[in-house]
Parts: sequence; structure tokens; C-alpha cells
Amino acid sequence: TFAGAPATALARSEQVMWRPIARLVGLTLLLDAAVAAVLSAASLKEYDALLAERPTAVVAVYAPWCGHSRALLPEYDAAAALLGRRVPLIKVDGTVAEDVATRLDVKGYPTLFFVRDGVADEFEGERTAKQIESWAKAMLEPELQRFDTAAAAVEWGRSTAASAAASAA
Repeated sequence: TFAGAPATALARSEQVMWRPIARLVGLTLLLDAAVAAVLSAASLKEYDALLAERPTAVVAVYAPWCGHSRALLPEYDAAAALLGRRVPLIKVDGTVAEDVATRLDVKGYPTLFFVRDGVADEFEGERTAKQIESWAKAMLEPELQRFDTAAAAVEWGRSTAASAAASAA
């Protein structure tokens, strides 16, 4: 206690002083959790709804009884924190949402996919948060075309425009 101040008065003043800081810290934690949230889909309907809102996502299909799945899930959550808002991460229990596992052609648990506009690319790397983050970032990057000459670049541009026109017709 301060010089002669009763303990109860000090306790009240400390509570009042710390309350705004606790609110701020709580808000920060809530914002961080919202940014790093991993979404869950328990059915094909929920999965489709999530992808309708977010056409690009990283999807983990797991089985709760699988030791490799249990090892992956904390790494997956950590990858979500590393990626923040760059790309949503979705967890699917393949033993519950078997139709999602069938659609993605899951052969074993766990399996990770990068899904863009309904097309799923399977992850084949080490199942660590850092590797999942690196892979997801690489998948988000647009594919770069390299050309040896200016003429090759012009020809590529013409063929791309012709392909786009043909598919639009």
C-alpha cells in the first residue's frame, strides 16, 4: 500500500487504472484472432458456401483419429496466424464431410489443398506452419511468363488474346 492508504482503496484504483488497458488488450486479441481464424466446414453445403464467399482458400481435410492429422492441426493454426488475411484457411473433418473428401479426391489423411475457383492443387511439402505459409504465398503469386525476345512476348500476347476471344465466343 501507499503511505497509509488502505489496501481496498489501492485495489480499487488499480482496477480502474488497468480496466481501459485490459479492454485494449482484449480488443487486440480479438482482432488478431479474427485475422488468423481458421474456418470449418462440416458438410459439402458449408464448404461450397465458404468457397462462394472466398474463391481462393487453403483447405485441410483431416481425420480426428489420425495421428498425422493431430500433428498437422496446430501447425495449420499457426500457418493461419502467419498468413493473416492473405488467404483463408478452412478445416474439413473428412470423416464427417465425406462428400467434400470425395470431391477433392482425398486418398489419405491429412491432405492440404490450395483451392482457386473450384480447382484444387494438392500440397506435397513438409507439414509445418512455415512451409504451409510459403506454399500458400507462392500459390497466390501470379504465374510469370519469361521471354527470350520481344517478338516472343508479342506472339504470346497475340495467342493469349486469341484464346480469350475464342473462349468468350
